[in-house]
Amino acid sequence: MRVKYRQYGLPLYKAAIQGDWEAARQIYSMYPHCFATTITKGGDTALHIAAVARRIDFVEQLVKLLVQENCTHLLAVRNNIGNTALCLAATSGSVKIARLMIDADINLLKMPGNASGLTPLHMAALLGKREMVNYLLWHGHTQNFLTHEQRCDIFISTINSDLYDVALDLLLQHGELIMARDDETRETPLHSLL
Repeated sequence: MRVKYRQYGLPLYKAAIQGDWEAARQIYSMYPHCFATTITKGGDTALHIAAVARRIDFVEQLVKLLVQENCTHLLAVRNNIGNTALCLAATSGSVKIARLMIDADINLLKMPGNASGLTPLHMAALLGKREMVNYLLWHGHTQNFLTHEQRCDIFISTINSDLYDVALDLLLQHGELIMARDDETRETPLHSLL
């Protein structure tokens, strides 16, 4: 395993972090399975690494390749703590990267990550990534799968992250959120504002 990692894992990691698609393409030509393989101790793939590093061009080329090769299932690969590359893109705030992935596989929107089972939208809300939250929240399909509990959690998270405009938009769309309660603390949105 170590030999294979030195042969393609480390060079692929470097290519992904630097956004060097040409180097990654050359590695792929010799090791066609490289994009399906985890290349860090944390279980990250090249897509995870490029998403965190906000390497838009690299992600675009990789997603195109995965679509061409009928391997879009690789977009849903989770690292050791359960995050997909979309989860990492959401926390990094790169809407362009998120859009590339979602356009290739709409189901990524509802795939939870990390040990808490948070959706990419909820992760972005917790971190106050306004542009990302707006994109993920108002994406045409998101409202179709959010449960009432998820919507409540996201609403409270937007308040706690000072995304008051997003919280207001959510409240205007879903008036029942005024009575929402946090699952753990049982606090209402009014408590969050105090």
